[in-house]
Amino acid sequence: MHRNADALSARLDFIGLDQPARESLRGIAPIIRDALDGALDRFYDKVRQTPETVRFFSSPDHMRAGKARQDGHWQSIVSGDFGPAYEKNVKAIGSVHARIGLEPRWYIGGYALILEELITAIVMKRCTKKSRRFGFGTGRETTDLEGMASELTALVKAAMLDMDLSISIYLDNLEAARLAAEA
Repeated sequence: MHRNADALSARLDFIGLDQPARESLRGIAPIIRDALDGALDRFYDKVRQTPETVRFFSSPDHMRAGKARQDGHWQSIVSGDFGPAYEKNVKAIGSVHARIGLEPRWYIGGYALILEELITAIVMKRCTKKSRRFGFGTGRETTDLEGMASELTALVKAAMLDMDLSISIYLDNLEAARLAAEA
């Protein structure tokens, strides 16, 4: 694989996952922690109902273990630390997905379901009852909106980075397998 710290740094720079964005991630970490269990439950309920995805799990214990790993990975994402340990974990995730033949559409779809829950949790936590009932105004609500927008964009950027890295590794593994088969 041709991934290195410079490649990750270039990705972070391109999408603007800079220090302020990482601070935004750390700021929403408690909200994510509170919402993650429900978000993952919803995701795994969908997995159980979908023949194309449930087949990747051999038992309920296997699914619980996957949920625990995914919980840990999301905690890593919202820590804002995109260093070697994070990159090693993403490489392992992408490699497993390639090995088991998980199509990227299921991986991306899972992210969509989880992000829906996490974004909703952030919006509901950050919006006051007044702003939800009467709409957003000026003054404090505007400041809150700007902060919430920073948090939401940081979360989406981090999720997109995570998908990019995992799917890139998946594609690298498939290309290596193709080249090996040709040889």
